[in-house]
Amino acid sequence: MTGAARSYRPRRAPAAALLCGAATLLVAPRLATAGGYEVAQQDAAAAGMGSAATGLAGSAAAGWFNPAALADGGGLRTELGLSLALTTLHAEALEGAPDAPWEAETDNPVSTPAYLYASFAHADWAAGVAVQTAFGSAVVWPDDWVQRFDIQRSQLQFLRVAPYFAYRIDVVRLAAGPELDVGRLYVKRATHHVAEEGSAAMVLSGVGVGGQGSVFVEPGGGVSLGVSYKSRALVPLEGDADFNLPSAFAADYPDQHVTSEVTLPDRIAFGLGATVGPVRLAFDATLTLWGVNEELAFDFEDEATPDRVQPNDWRHTFALRGGVEYTPLEELAVRAGLYGDGIAGAPPPDETLAPSSPDAPRVAITLGASAHPTPWLWIDAFYEHLWLLERASTSPDAPVAGYRGSGNLFGFALRTAFDPFAEPEPEPEPEPGAEPAPAPATRQ
Repeated sequence: MTGAARSYRPRRAPAAALLCGAATLLVAPRLATAGGYEVAQQDAAAAGMGSAATGLAGSAAAGWFNPAALADGGGLRTELGLSLALTTLHAEALEGAPDAPWEAETDNPVSTPAYLYASFAHADWAAGVAVQTAFGSAVVWPDDWVQRFDIQRSQLQFLRVAPYFAYRIDVVRLAAGPELDVGRLYVKRATHHVAEEGSAAMVLSGVGVGGQGSVFVEPGGGVSLGVSYKSRALVPLEGDADFNLPSAFAADYPDQHVTSEVTLPDRIAFGLGATVGPVRLAFDATLTLWGVNEELAFDFEDEATPDRVQPNDWRHTFALRGGVEYTPLEELAVRAGLYGDGIAGAPPPDETLAPSSPDAPRVAITLGASAHPTPWLWIDAFYEHLWLLERASTSPDAPVAGYRGSGNLFGFALRTAFDPFAEPEPEPEPEPGAEPAPAPATRQ
């Protein structure tokens, strides 16, 4: 989201303010729990290790991190999980701002991104599907806050369905498949009309298609390497603009159809895994090409409502993730992790930072554990605490404000694994009994 929100502040004529506001509502909000608006927590076990899993094998969640890792002959794997994200963003007018002093905190709802994985591997091949909330955000400011004419609510969600096929050639495994993204965007703000206020809201949805490919190498010695690529996807959006205005303005701004489009970014991840006895280490480096989000254009059905192009000028981002897992017992594993996301800068530069998307570099620590009560079932859980580092907007069109935030995330998952073609383990042979002692010789 860029800072164009200032362009429809109440100091302008009411009609112009409403017109600019209607045209700039549809800007891409950003998630306060991941770089840009990507959802990184796609597996409770991996999330306990900082979501570093591109170079790890053995879990159904590899369907997201690296599907090639599943070509291991491991049979049927499934996983169903849910994360709970509680985030708070704080905004405060900077010293010298024309409308200072003011400060506010978001009323963000609890976000609940879910995921489902299923795969089957036999011999040298594997096939499966990953379904998850790949991208999402929720920025909800109080209805009566001082910047309500800029934004009140901004919510975005993309569900991704990604089938894949994988094949193993010696120590190298390869995978590829399409990706289908189904998205929905909702934004709302207040409008100013001298003595009265109204509201404007938009709801848009659409479907886009992309692709993925990955490589996994397990040369031996407990070391594994992985590379994963997920392509950009152009998602056309269409929906309705709903204006709830005072009667004097309602006839000039009818509810109408509106179209736009969003480009989801390319994502390239490199991963390393190492196992030493009961300890497993993981490290990921991820590059997300948010630079594809240069602008957003909005086309209104009513010719009396001018179309508008909203500059964004986002930047590519880089993340480093690492974690450790310790398995003291066959039935128990514990984990810890650390990551920095947007460490070279968050996607929007300071010049386009606005309250509708106060994205920032973030640092997080994670903890996790798994129980393995039966040979085919795992129960995973994780906790994450993150800090959004403070930054300030330098946009001439946005509120002169600084932003910071924090979040607490929890997650749970159930995993199963069963190989119907596995050879049953042979029952151990009974130990032979001791030879009977020879009978004493009988004298004749």
